[in-house]
Amino acid sequence: MLHSAVLLGSFLAVSEAACPFSNGGGILPAGHPYLQTRQSPPKSDVYYDDDHELTEDEYVKLAKMVDWTDIRQQLRKVMKTPQDWWPADWGKEVPPPEGNLDPHYGPLFIRMAWHCAGSYRKSDGRGGCRGGRQRFDPERSWEDNTNLDKARTLLGPIKRKCGGGCSWGDLIVLAGTEAISFMGGNYSGFCAGRYDDRDGSKSLELGPSDIQRLVYPCEKQDECKEPLGSVRVGLIYVDPVGRNGQPVPIESAEDIRDVFGRMGMNDEETVALIAGGHEFGKLHGACPDGPGPSPAEDPTNPWPGKCGTGKGKDTFTSGLEGPWTQHPTMWKHEYFVNLLNKSWELERAPGGAMQWKVLVEPTRDQANYTSRIKMLTSDLALKKDLTYLNISLTFRDNHEAFNVAFKEAWYKLMTRDSGSSGLYCLNDDAPPPKEWQHPLPEVEPVEDKTPATKVMGLVDAATRADPKLKDEFVRLAMLCTLTRRTTDNRGGCNGARIFHAPGNNWTINQDIVKSAAKAKLEAIQDDTSGWSLSDLIILSGSRVVQNAGIRGLFFCGGRVDDPRGDGWEGLQPRITGQTTNLLVIEDYWKIKGLSREQMVALSQVSPTRVGNLDNITIDYYEHLLTRGWEEVDREEVNVTSPFVKKVYKNGKFPRDVMVPTDMALRWSAESTSVMEKFLEKQALFQKSFTEAWHKMVNADLPPGGNATDCLDLEEEDEHEKKDSDNLV
Repeated sequence: MLHSAVLLGSFLAVSEAACPFSNGGGILPAGHPYLQTRQSPPKSDVYYDDDHELTEDEYVKLAKMVDWTDIRQQLRKVMKTPQDWWPADWGKEVPPPEGNLDPHYGPLFIRMAWHCAGSYRKSDGRGGCRGGRQRFDPERSWEDNTNLDKARTLLGPIKRKCGGGCSWGDLIVLAGTEAISFMGGNYSGFCAGRYDDRDGSKSLELGPSDIQRLVYPCEKQDECKEPLGSVRVGLIYVDPVGRNGQPVPIESAEDIRDVFGRMGMNDEETVALIAGGHEFGKLHGACPDGPGPSPAEDPTNPWPGKCGTGKGKDTFTSGLEGPWTQHPTMWKHEYFVNLLNKSWELERAPGGAMQWKVLVEPTRDQANYTSRIKMLTSDLALKKDLTYLNISLTFRDNHEAFNVAFKEAWYKLMTRDSGSSGLYCLNDDAPPPKEWQHPLPEVEPVEDKTPATKVMGLVDAATRADPKLKDEFVRLAMLCTLTRRTTDNRGGCNGARIFHAPGNNWTINQDIVKSAAKAKLEAIQDDTSGWSLSDLIILSGSRVVQNAGIRGLFFCGGRVDDPRGDGWEGLQPRITGQTTNLLVIEDYWKIKGLSREQMVALSQVSPTRVGNLDNITIDYYEHLLTRGWEEVDREEVNVTSPFVKKVYKNGKFPRDVMVPTDMALRWSAESTSVMEKFLEKQALFQKSFTEAWHKMVNADLPPGGNATDCLDLEEEDEHEKKDSDNLV
């Protein structure tokens, strides 16, 4: 069990609150667990050697200059250079028959990369190796990451040499990928571009942490449900021993399908990944005494191992022991032959966990180490589940099919968190976008594109003729961008996928996709040249917001229209205006990359609100903070939208209608404080709103991608006015 002390903001664990050394209470005595305070970020086992924190733009420039071929060669050298402080498997300390193999850190690097990228969950896009947060708590102290601090230490000299352009996230992924290649396996490619985080705060929602328990609770360990990524907080996918520690393969198969599905993997990808990963390496459980304290519990000497020397033949990682194949440092297609062609029986590993051994076979078979190979309940699941079995039989008999399936699934596992279109790769030899990344159509050059000022004039004329279009244009822009997640760079309005399934079938979108706004924008598109519908959605929304009083807005074009909408699969907005749980609301906006100030500023144009958009001012906050709001029947205010279930009215402001998410802001002390600041200083509101709007509408334009020149809308108005004056 883990006892992580990672906390968020004002959430303090009771155990720490009672500790006399917490919150600056003195120097910690030797062996005292690391304490997370309000001031300090989650602890890391890898330190930065740069003079300042690289901005993302600086990182991008440096990453494009990295010689990845040279780094691959350095990695291969490290893999074959044993270190006495942490001997490689099959080195001098390991007795025969494994000792007859050359020492190799490759399998350790594969496990490190798998567990870094495998934390990804499609429910909210969190996890994955982008950010390199495996170095920090809570991830570095997960039970499934035992002893991976040693693997990262092995990479330390390479990281210091390659500098800021070679991020930890990229280096970890490349180390695992290169290890597969070095040991004879195939890989589909490598995508560089993972900007490192400075701490582990973006992993707090993965748990264990107070914010995870509040927003993403797990009622019972080993039975955690989606949106959590695993059945147990601290595991990458399932308990290898079996559900609830019971070695029942068919139950394990159910958990595997569930959890790999949470990562976005289908059955074939799941079988390929499990088998491909287990072609290499071994399990470590030398005795029942365990690995010792985690980094969160003892950062000075984490996971020392309580079996003998704690390393080499005495290593404890999982409590399970033994290799899956006869040649665990070579890609020889032995896993499926062993799993499917042999009979297995339960045994208790030296570390105390239940695993499977080969039934006794003739003595002649002992020479090829068959007696040493082991399987886990999660391996036997591939044999007991009929669908998994059929896939396994195909891969056993068709090595090329297995090779292709594994290399593609591995690339997906490593890259799922790095963008939906593949445009975020910074190395020249990165693979082209894969189908599962839902690449957008290429941008076609336009010679005689209609000027933005003329398009804005058409938008103005449309809203003058039909004032209801103001609300519809902004709602359409917001709903189109609300799918965007900074956690995994998926979603956004680029592609105008809101008009295709599944987005056009979501309840929150059904009225807007059939509204007059869509028809009007299509008419404007027909009357102009070179404008995509997705650009028109953003420009029309921005124009209405500008006319309603928001200053400093700019528009960046370059979006395209996608004839398909499957790139939005799984991105349905979780907040539809009906919750008053501010933690859930703030978490939702955090996924969009917004701060609390930006969330509060943008709240008055939320598509779940009811009202008009003649003016966007601080009056909204003054009215909301005034006493007297009461829930009323939605029929009283003529609300027809299917997703608005509750509404609130205040007799002092007869034109205003609020929904539960508005009231959540009013009932929150933190949000109330922000609103008070906006009322004191309108410029702060303007700044926060503009920043939030730009984040939302421009986040789907990849850095260095296809964005055209950005236009300052106020400057365009000035130019248009001067041109008109000159004509007069």
